[in-house]
Amino acid sequence: MYDKTWWLKTLLKNHKPSIPLKNAMALGGLPTEVKGLVGIQQDPEHHPEGDVWTHTCMALDTAAAKFRELAWHGNASAEVVMFGTLCHDFGKASTTQFSEGRWRALGHAQAGVDPTKTFLSRLGFDLEFIARIGAIVQEHLTPVELYKLNQNEVVSDSTIRRLTARLQPATIEELIAVSYADVWGRGQEKIGTFDEGEWLLRRVRWIQEEDHAKIPDAFTGKDLVNIGLTPCPDFGIIVKLGNQLRDSLGTDFVSAEWLLKIAKHTEGLQGQAKNTRAVESMRGWVGIYATQGKTATK
Repeated sequence: MYDKTWWLKTLLKNHKPSIPLKNAMALGGLPTEVKGLVGIQQDPEHHPEGDVWTHTCMALDTAAAKFRELAWHGNASAEVVMFGTLCHDFGKASTTQFSEGRWRALGHAQAGVDPTKTFLSRLGFDLEFIARIGAIVQEHLTPVELYKLNQNEVVSDSTIRRLTARLQPATIEELIAVSYADVWGRGQEKIGTFDEGEWLLRRVRWIQEEDHAKIPDAFTGKDLVNIGLTPCPDFGIIVKLGNQLRDSLGTDFVSAEWLLKIAKHTEGLQGQAKNTRAVESMRGWVGIYATQGKTATK
């Protein structure tokens, strides 16, 4: 009864998906991963709305109501956001415990990945879609965690890059949308802004622009090893000089042409002597092209 078509229609065609979901729950027959959310308690300080099932329904209604208004929806799939929201707390069924005077669900994000994959596989979704939802479930707390961390210390670009890599094939926009629904699906009278998500999106887009602007080196250390040079700090100098040549000439032939020239000028030398000659040769060519321009080719 509750097949893939039913779920797609329920989550994507309703302004309040919670209504058909609650009706289905009352009739029985929903899968174990969903039924298991009923009665799972949460810390009332963070979740005054009640159990995990109540929270999930509210989060789905939030996602459905706000998805097309969100600034990041252009690079997010509605199917991914809605199923990610549905599954995001599956792990609480197995991790929730009353500890130190409060309900806790430590590790629930990671614990939710396997039941999410089982649920979606049973419905017949393809492996890529399942991977996207699994990644979002695993990382759904990360936008808020990184934002809080950034209040005390600068979150590095590498940390952001690792997050986007872990998310693939899902997008950062899809993750932020699910995190938004999670934060605002808690019974608040009004749905507000999501500073954590907006901050993360700005960081990701700035890093992407920076990375896109970077021009690859004319050649690499591996290329220098392939022509017989010995790895050493001189490699950085040689590559830098190669980049200067490439930039001054405005061409793409520097990589092959100048590697051949380096090899020719270092014939008969070994070890550091070979590297030193390569550096001297590159400095000479940079000087020639700086003073005489492109016409000096020898």
